[in-house]
Amino acid sequence: MVPQKTMQQVRREARREELVKPALELLATHRIALKGHFDLGHGQHSDQYMNPHAILDTPPLVWQLAQCLIDLSVDASEADTVAGPMMGGAFLAYVIAGILSGQSRPGAPVTRFVPLQEVNNEFTIRTHYLQFVHGKRIWLVDDVCRTGQTLSLCAATIEEAGGRVVATGVILQNEKGILIRDPALKAIHHAFVDTFSAGSVDSDKCPQCQAGVPLTQF
Repeated sequence: MVPQKTMQQVRREARREELVKPALELLATHRIALKGHFDLGHGQHSDQYMNPHAILDTPPLVWQLAQCLIDLSVDASEADTVAGPMMGGAFLAYVIAGILSGQSRPGAPVTRFVPLQEVNNEFTIRTHYLQFVHGKRIWLVDDVCRTGQTLSLCAATIEEAGGRVVATGVILQNEKGILIRDPALKAIHHAFVDTFSAGSVDSDKCPQCQAGVPLTQF
């Protein structure tokens, strides 16, 4: 027997559909969602690529996408801190924290921002920002989730610093992302554009490689 959806689930799905269309139009207008033959890293190839640099060089677009993510992530808006890996995730986290602070009730605590930096394949948090992590509820965001490895490493760093990841959010995600399949993280995942679900394949099985199509790397 298929379980019935709750009204909250129905409303959230309807809201997601409402937001996805304009988000996709934004991505297409700014040539962020590209088609071709791309190396996604981690042994994955795709016929689609999301160019995060095209988001970051257009500040109004960052704000629009950040607001879309906030609108979809009602639970995450209760976080004390928004964190993200450098560079794209950190930019997105900074904007989201600013929007949430501006939308909060008078006298409410400011939503803090924490960047995570990669050093020798591990993510670290500078000493100054640890005060906004320890004992805090963290919303972890990034611009793109291809394998989930970056968000998983960031979540581990946050938890080691005494924070609790209450939600994660990305603009674009790869269906093979491992973060949302790891129950140990106990995080609610929100992603409003799912572009890569059909196009990501193992590099040794890539049909475009077999056909001799030139590979683009970023």
